[in-house]
Amino acid sequence: MLGEVLDKYKDILIKAEIPTEPEAFVKYTVKNTVYSEVNLPVYIIIGYAFGDKRFTGKTLEENIAIYEKDPKYVPQN
Repeated sequence: MLGEVLDKYKDILIKAEIPTEPEAFVKYTVKNTVYSEVNLPVYIIIGYAFGDKRFTGKTLEENIAIYEKDPKYVPQN
């Protein structure tokens, strides 16, 4: 599943110089911090890849729109 997410957003990740192979991606995220203020799409992709409930069930575009309006957004369950 992680491979599918990384493949779907490969262009964005490559542009940000983040590995797109699952094992390398996990190692990168463990060693590096990606700030939403610097690269919001990558921040959301990482959150989605690791099951952050704020970002599941919506497209990247929808997540960006929601997060830009309210960075502390928490979904209502």
